[in-house]
Amino acid sequence: MNRSKIVRIAIILFLGVVWFIAVDWSWFVHDCPDCWHGEDITQYRVFTVPIHTTVYEHPSVRQQVTSDLGKPCMHPNMESWHKHRRWGLLFCKSPCINGVYRLSGKSSWYDQAAATKIVALGKRAPSLKEEFHDRVFTQHDYQFLRVVLDQAGVDHPIQD
Repeated sequence: MNRSKIVRIAIILFLGVVWFIAVDWSWFVHDCPDCWHGEDITQYRVFTVPIHTTVYEHPSVRQQVTSDLGKPCMHPNMESWHKHRRWGLLFCKSPCINGVYRLSGKSSWYDQAAATKIVALGKRAPSLKEEFHDRVFTQHDYQFLRVVLDQAGVDHPIQD
């Protein structure tokens, strides 16, 4: 084997190693424990610097109701974790957390008609937005969501 062939092989191996160290595709999960808002964020990164990011939002009914009342959750307790990292865009390692996550998505029953009823309730009872925010997000009284939906006349599947 001649010297130039060895140099080419060494360069190719070096570039391959650099590729797998430098380039990755990562999937991050963000969750708000207060309003149950969720985001899946995927990024193509070079030396951990994102060069392309895609955000998939998963709004919850709690989040939609509080927004429609006029006081959206600002996600002060947002939790984040790294679900997947594909080194060199190929090998899932460190982390590679497999399994089912986020089984629920956007609720089809909370539609524009339901949102309109919540907005109208918020206008009739302006103090409700503060009360909802305090009871649901601070005190974690999750049954109050059902109470507000009932007050607004929203047909919902939430049970006691």
